[in-house]
Amino acid sequence: MMVNGRMPSGKTVFTPRIALLDTGAGFNLISSQAFRELNLAPKPSQQVVRSIGGDTRLVGKVELTWRFRASDVPSKLSQTLYSAVFYILPEQDEAKFDCILGWPWIEENLDLCFYMLRSMR
Repeated sequence: MMVNGRMPSGKTVFTPRIALLDTGAGFNLISSQAFRELNLAPKPSQQVVRSIGGDTRLVGKVELTWRFRASDVPSKLSQTLYSAVFYILPEQDEAKFDCILGWPWIEENLDLCFYMLRSMR
């Protein structure tokens, strides 16, 4: 996915990010490193992630805008802009991903998700 971020000059740019579709996630997440590189301002959040490893208090949230790379989807879909709120993981969590798209986003975009799954065969 190509996520909309800001250069230090304030110019808007799309930067590539690795996203994971996770049907078990109740919301969208972004790693602290990926968030920092986007140079966006966070909003406060009191959200907590509960997992097998214990509870993690998230450091904030941000609304991201992105599109999928043209090589991953048909040209019509690569021009579509998506937007969703992402919760920011704390610095000490070593994420193996840039972003997780959770169940609420997947449910809103089932047709796209099914297309992506079919195209991976």
